[in-house]
Amino acid sequence: MGELYHQHSFHEPFTLFSYLAGVTHRLVFVTKVLALPSRQTALVANLAAEVDVLTGGRLRLGVGVGWNSVDFVAMGQDFHMRGRRIEEQIAVLRLLWTCSCRTASPTGTSLSGRPSHGSGREVL
Repeated sequence: MGELYHQHSFHEPFTLFSYLAGVTHRLVFVTKVLALPSRQTALVANLAAEVDVLTGGRLRLGVGVGWNSVDFVAMGQDFHMRGRRIEEQIAVLRLLWTCSCRTASPTGTSLSGRPSHGSGREVL
């Protein structure tokens, strides 16, 4: 698999799932593998929580370390630290989904935004 650039067509999963939530009531939405380390943790927490609410709890968040170094460069992240980063991110996601805190930084990840609407989401 080669690098993925803006010329390649794909749909951002949270946007697509938000749309589909309005036109279906039984489908379960699964991100096969969301490259979590190349994304902002608090934003993913918020988007996943919103989609989960919109779908009535039908979101399953599948995450992976990612393979496209271009994504990491764009986010200012070290591609070779993605394994450590995803471990931290999963812990932070769970914290944001279960606590009533507004901000936190347990291991150096900068967080902002609000916690999710529920008691926790499934991370695959």
